[in-house]
Amino acid sequence: MLQVDKVIPLNFNNAPIDAVNAAIPAWAEKMNSAESPIMIADCSTDAGYTTAMNRDGVHPNAQGDALMAKQIGPILIGLINKDLTMN
Repeated sequence: MLQVDKVIPLNFNNAPIDAVNAAIPAWAEKMNSAESPIMIADCSTDAGYTTAMNRDGVHPNAQGDALMAKQIGPILIGLINKDLTMN
């Protein structure tokens, strides 16, 4: 299992980040398989992340951390629970 996160925006030059985020779903769909599933956690502007959620223009502040936890946490908890039931 692989989890891929869409990238949070920066307070400057988001064109490269937007391009990577746009490419992630197609890449994940192409690479996804039953033996190696890929899940996407969306921490991008599509999920509501804004540059106001950055403490220094690059790193998340508490509000950014909360959004990321909301997006990533359920996927990780689901994987942990799945792993526990398999053992």
